Amino acid sequence: MIKFLKLLEEYGGGPYELPKNHKAGLKVPYGGSCCANCKWWVHKDNSEEYHCINEYYQKWAGTDSIPYDPNQYCTDWWEPKKGGEPKKEKQPEKEKSKED
Repeated sequence: MIKFLKLLEEYGGGPYELPKNHKAGLKVPYGGSCCANCKWWVHKDNSEEYHCINEYYQKWAGTDSIPYDPNQYCTDWWEPKKGGEPKKEKQPEKEKSKED
């Protein structure tokens, strides 16, 4: 337990601070964690448009919109939509070998 407390003291347990060059939002490869599958990315009232309703993102960005396609942008505030991951395409079946 003492080793654990020493590690905590050295590597954490303090205030949440990020370096000045930290980017809280980044363009990401298509798919994976992104705004399109985030619980904060929702329809605007009576509209087909989307916006981010996370107050921390809005404070950081100064807006409720994002700078890239929602499938290619992610922020520190990403959380999965309820219901988990989007459905994946069915994988093709392996060919049976002659030995089967």
